[in-house]
Amino acid sequence: MITALRYDYSTYPREQYGRLPTLSHGLANPTAGGHPGGTTFEGDGTGHCDCSFASNYGLAFGPRIGLAYQINSKTVLRAGYGLAYNGTGAVGQTNASSNNPFLSPNFYSEALTLQNGIPSNYVAPWPSFDPGKYPLVSNPAGLAGPPVVVDQNAGRPARQSMWSIGLQREISKNLVVEASYVGNRGGRER
Repeated sequence: MITALRYDYSTYPREQYGRLPTLSHGLANPTAGGHPGGTTFEGDGTGHCDCSFASNYGLAFGPRIGLAYQINSKTVLRAGYGLAYNGTGAVGQTNASSNNPFLSPNFYSEALTLQNGIPSNYVAPWPSFDPGKYPLVSNPAGLAGPPVVVDQNAGRPARQSMWSIGLQREISKNLVVEASYVGNRGGRER
């Protein structure tokens, strides 16, 4: 009999300074008239979230066991079982950079002059933890949401159970016949 135990720990993809946006169903969105659906960030420093969007799964223990039993001098019964965990998937890699629509009115004119003040349609450069970041101020009718919505189960890896049972028989000195049943079942750990 052979036994083994493997431990896998994967984290969900996140931006190191907490600047990855996601949709918050309970946060008012000032760009959408205060309706729910604002953008929140893991480490925004404003108190809106200062949280983790998902939890990492810490119980990914993958036991493996295999055994062989010699029925007689020419026949062997073999069986095995194992659990395997995959890594966590990507969240949909994208960016949350500034979508600043403020441009020069034409090729030969300056974008702005400070003597006239900062234009009202100027969007603060990134990083901006504004809950009204989406939809874009320049295209409010577009109703585009954040580029990423993080699944709360993003830190849970896929799990696969595998098993087999087989019978091996020596027919002659250089010939062996084997019949096996091999099965597996995959799913996401909940």
